[in-house]
Amino acid sequence: TLTISVVNPTWESVSFPIDAVKKFTLGDKEYTLAGNGEIYTVGGDDDMAFNTPGMEPNITVTNQKLSSVSNVTVQPYTANIIVIPFK
Repeated sequence: TLTISVVNPTWESVSFPIDAVKKFTLGDKEYTLAGNGEIYTVGGDDDMAFNTPGMEPNITVTNQKLSSVSNVTVQPYTANIIVIPFK
């Protein structure tokens, strides 16, 4: 598994490819991309969002399956963990 952290501190969504890493070697073993993986996102509606106890959360944690690693998009003002399987 390859785990990547991406923080987007801007007002715009940002897209980028991850599929440049289709294969790598660690020690004597070679690993190959084995699927699209998942993205876990922590964020709110704007850069000043915060949670107040007892109120509906403004900052949430979500996860979703990636449909492709050739173009991953992260939303504005989010911290993201991208998990990609290798075998």
